[in-house]
Amino acid sequence: MSFSPVFASESRRAEPGQAKSLAFGIVLRAYRQEKGLVQEQSSERVNVVRSFICTLASGKKQPSLEMVLRLTAALGVKHGELVDAMSEKITDK
Repeated sequence: MSFSPVFASESRRAEPGQAKSLAFGIVLRAYRQEKGLVQEQSSERVNVVRSFICTLASGKKQPSLEMVLRLTAALGVKHGELVDAMSEKITDK
């Protein structure tokens, strides 16, 4: 499946250290919405509180590798797809 979401928050400007967190949040939100899930459903699938998903989606925190693996499994996304989509967001800035 090819993934080319429209990112509503592309106009956000990031500090150099925030670029990865913001890119992850944008990509996470896009994949979650593509799958028709709300934050609550995503949080239940990975066994975390909804506010944690919100924190990741807003770019306020970076996920651990374990969390990335759990999220990609919950969303049915290949790890490489998520990383590639993040890389595109970072280089687009």
